[in-house]
Amino acid sequence: WEYRNAYGLEPARPFLEAIASIKTMDELSDYLFNVNGMNITGFALAQIGVTPDPESQTTYVASVVPNSLFALNDQDEYLYIGENGLMQRYVNEEAVRYLLERLGYTEMDVARILRKCYRFESRLAECVQSKMQQQTSDYQASGTMLSLDELTALTGNYPIADQIENLGVEKQDGYLVFEQSYLKSLDKLYQPQYLEEIKAVLMVHTVRELLPLLDEEAYDKAADIYQAVSALPKGDDSEPIGQNEPELADKRKDVAEFVFNNYLNNYLPGPMDQIYVATYCTPELKADIRTLIDDVIAYYREMIRNVEWLSENARNATVEKLDYMLVRC
Repeated sequence: WEYRNAYGLEPARPFLEAIASIKTMDELSDYLFNVNGMNITGFALAQIGVTPDPESQTTYVASVVPNSLFALNDQDEYLYIGENGLMQRYVNEEAVRYLLERLGYTEMDVARILRKCYRFESRLAECVQSKMQQQTSDYQASGTMLSLDELTALTGNYPIADQIENLGVEKQDGYLVFEQSYLKSLDKLYQPQYLEEIKAVLMVHTVRELLPLLDEEAYDKAADIYQAVSALPKGDDSEPIGQNEPELADKRKDVAEFVFNNYLNNYLPGPMDQIYVATYCTPELKADIRTLIDDVIAYYREMIRNVEWLSENARNATVEKLDYMLVRC
């Protein structure tokens, strides 16, 4: 803590100033697509990823889906706010108020940022399907392959071609696109009149990301916020349940460990995996795991070859997919 306390909140200032200084849509695009490395949350109005090719058993394609980061956690909360939305609103208000006021923002500044954040995210929520809908098989089957030109025409003012190029996936034959109506709505939403609202969204998400990473006071504040949320009784967002000091101390420790582990896994997943394996996986255990995996693959290969309801081509393609599996053990 001595090292982190010496810097206080200053490590957060450049990231927040990078958002506040945005004056044009081109500058906003540079920020969203992380041209200058300041978008630490990865927030963008469309998300580019990879997904299995629906036409092939062995290949993947680039996919384009709506933004999934909402300050209230779920887009449905903007249509009718429930218990989870109330808890997330409490987290946002406490975190943003605490950090920004320590950095010199006024209470009115904070209220304006939160109001504009919710206003723009409400606009997005009107255009996107719910998380429950996005998890259905019908949704997974609803993707449509579009060329880059078709995708660019669909999103209009939103420069998705620049986003794709910045990620290095511009040479794809096509993109599996979900929720075309949402992507089409970006043409109207990615306009100068909404610039300040989009900046407010970025500010709220960035504050929540940064708060536990700063000095001890900020870290304790983050732990207090999540502790208070976890203590809220069902159906009541007003006051935490009364607890005695030992219970609060135990809860605080649990929350601190959760926040710490969450950030380690988010920022250092590879090294954490290696540390775990080096600590707990003996050569004998690795050999046992490899044997188990080989047995499972062999079983599936034999089972697939004898499935009568699959065509011969489908069986061969499925077995070929098994052969492509790379086991790191």
